[in-house]
Amino acid sequence: MSAKRKSMTSPGGSAKKQRKAIDLEMKMKIINNYEAGKKVKAIARDLELAHSTILKILKDKDRVKEAVKASTGFKAIITRQRKGLFMKWRNY
Repeated sequence: MSAKRKSMTSPGGSAKKQRKAIDLEMKMKIINNYEAGKKVKAIARDLELAHSTILKILKDKDRVKEAVKASTGFKAIITRQRKGLFMKWRNY
């Protein structure tokens, strides 16, 4: 049988891009640059992040600022805060 997917180790195959966590210090730097008048595209290019990532951080800037006030250090990382309960639907 032949493989349906290309091997990542084969020539021409690209390696999967690794996800990286952005700490509060970086998020505050993004927010401060934007509030200083810098364009989103320029911030994304300088920090080598996706345009959508910058927009997501700016959308949640109030939550990030609250987290900075509540945190003891800037190296804390907010990845995802779940709201509400997860409920499984079952047929009884």
